[in-house]
Amino acid sequence: MQSFCFLCCLVTFGCWSCDRGSAAPPSILFILADDLGYGDLGVYPSHSEHGNISTPNLDDLAAQSMMFTDAYAGAPVCAPSRCTLMTGRHTGHCTVRQNGQVLNDSEITIASVLKQAGYRTAIFGKWGLASMNPSSLTWPTAKGFDQFFGYNDQANAHNYYPYWMWQNQASILDVCISNGIPHYT
Repeated sequence: MQSFCFLCCLVTFGCWSCDRGSAAPPSILFILADDLGYGDLGVYPSHSEHGNISTPNLDDLAAQSMMFTDAYAGAPVCAPSRCTLMTGRHTGHCTVRQNGQVLNDSEITIASVLKQAGYRTAIFGKWGLASMNPSSLTWPTAKGFDQFFGYNDQANAHNYYPYWMWQNQASILDVCISNGIPHYT
């Protein structure tokens, strides 16, 4: 259960308070969890023989929020699906069509649109759409996010012991492999 909660925290895309006068727009918290089925969480109905995962904190959030129950992933694999989510484009119009590709420098993301509307934006977890160069225009902080903590690509996110993680443009995790065992410095 702890690893599931950690997973949900890692793949959270969040926007918080906006300074636009007296009529404040709503806060937005979008949680994306790879490979999590619709009926897996306690808040959604499940007809599975395995039952639901107990998620009381997410259930409390859902009780106070708007829930979307009729959505589909934009593509069957990570990067193209994230591209559709971030750009709002159909996969036929996306620039990322397979894992390993990155957003075009000129792509406009939902984060950049929200930022123009006065929102502060953050992404935690797997971005999966950037090159390895943190000064690239494909980096999350160049695509409208004020804060970024996590993986810039999906390949490193697949490792149980990641070789690096990023906070904004700085690598904050370096791994030394000694006798096949990772040691973080």
